[in-house]
Amino acid sequence: MEYGIALLSIIPVRKESSEKSEMTSQLLFGECFRILEMKNNWVLIESLFDNHQGWADEIMITEISRDTFNMLASGAFLTIRQKTIDIILADNSVLPVFAGSTIPFFDKYSGKFAIEGREFRISEKLHCPGIKNIRQEIENIALLYYNSPYLWGGRSPWGIDCSGLTQIAFKICGIKLPRNSYQQAECGKPVADLKRSKKGDLAFFTKGSPVEITHTGILLEQDRIIHASGRVRTDMIDEKGIFNEERDAYTHRLVTIRNVID
Repeated sequence: MEYGIALLSIIPVRKESSEKSEMTSQLLFGECFRILEMKNNWVLIESLFDNHQGWADEIMITEISRDTFNMLASGAFLTIRQKTIDIILADNSVLPVFAGSTIPFFDKYSGKFAIEGREFRISEKLHCPGIKNIRQEIENIALLYYNSPYLWGGRSPWGIDCSGLTQIAFKICGIKLPRNSYQQAECGKPVADLKRSKKGDLAFFTKGSPVEITHTGILLEQDRIIHASGRVRTDMIDEKGIFNEERDAYTHRLVTIRNVID
């Protein structure tokens, strides 16, 4: 087994080959990966999208051929923009999938697609608008997750972490970001300060010292940010960091701002 794909709504990716191990990320429907190692019914995978490595339960994944993997690597897919859609399986059962999921080889006329002989159908029209203002679109997508609960390693509306939120919002707009906040902080170009920032820029934070990037969010305005902390929320931001009005306190100290769009 060399290549695989997620044909479930979500597949947990774990630090070690055990159900008790920490979840470091999730695969969403249609995301594919290389298989690096097999161990006791677990597979060590490397995601095609962001190169994140971790362990997945073998029973949850579907093997695909090298040719299918290469076609998907070339960009033969759509990315779901809606918060959720339903996919109809061959037995007419329904599989809900989430924003950021990948729909490979989609025929818009029939609403169907097939992977390795397995057929799927989407009963509703996909929203695939042309993006006229990418910064506004990133805000619109991020706001779909408003009030979603925080989940370490999560990438869906039912549980998402800070870098999962930024990664998925940008993925839907065609921009690849790494999985973790400290990795994302190395992308794009630095922005000198908030006064020079734009909607859609990424801000990065720490909670302690020495400085270590542990948190990220998307600027909505020069004084407002959307981020996942307890839940997906919007808060005030200034040069010191994120100010939580409910707590009447700063919760994250600003380290840097990055422009990954222009």
